[in-house]
Amino acid sequence: MISAATWIVWLHLLAVAAWLGGGAVVVSAILPGMGEGTQAAAAARRAHFLTSRAMEVVVVTGVLNVVARGMESGMAFSRGFVAMLSVKIILLVVMAGLQVWMGIAWKREGDTGGLAARRARGAIAAQLVLGAVAVLLGLGIRAA
Repeated sequence: MISAATWIVWLHLLAVAAWLGGGAVVVSAILPGMGEGTQAAAAARRAHFLTSRAMEVVVVTGVLNVVARGMESGMAFSRGFVAMLSVKIILLVVMAGLQVWMGIAWKREGDTGGLAARRARGAIAAQLVLGAVAVLLGLGIRAA
């Protein structure tokens, strides 16, 4: 029987893949085809909605992972675990801030998508780099 903690880890990983993968699709497939008055702006908004929901699942399952790990260890965490988790939390806050900022840019009235697309390219690129670092730290946390 698979434990609840294992299910939570897998759900966390799937949500991370959806968040970062969705961002990669927006940058590589949706934004390059975006022009004034096209349907690509609507597709980018829908993708942003989905990646925002994935981000929320990442946050909830991340908290549940820490609680489950704490319950296993009697809330005694190693210094390495706390250090890596602290860096991951900082990365998450920055990535979530970028996600919210992009949401505001996509919802701005009167913008047909051009300005929002330019802003989104840089923000999503930053999210992808920070997300890759967070994933690597996550591998270290599992070992710590």
